[in-house]
Amino acid sequence: MFAFENTYARDLEGLYAHATPRVPAEPRLLLLNTELAEELRLDPATLQERGATWLSGAELPEGARPIAQAYAGHQFGHLNPHMGDGRAVLLGELLDSEGNRRDL
Repeated sequence: MFAFENTYARDLEGLYAHATPRVPAEPRLLLLNTELAEELRLDPATLQERGATWLSGAELPEGARPIAQAYAGHQFGHLNPHMGDGRAVLLGELLDSEGNRRDL
């Protein structure tokens, strides 16, 4: 289903941390953007059926390599080379229908 590429994890060692998604108790899909799914070359019907499980981290799809991206910046007047905001886990990258790389 997912034709993941993992260039961030492969090519940028030290700019991420391996991550295990925190699994919600009862993941469910509230809304499916079928136009975006098709743009990402994903089957909307399969996402309707399994998307909540895969995208919540309850079950990792084949090829996923979950990481948390890091960035550097100044915090409290000092450089911190390994900051992160904790907002998301990157499962992998997909090439959309126009060849653009998208993080999932």
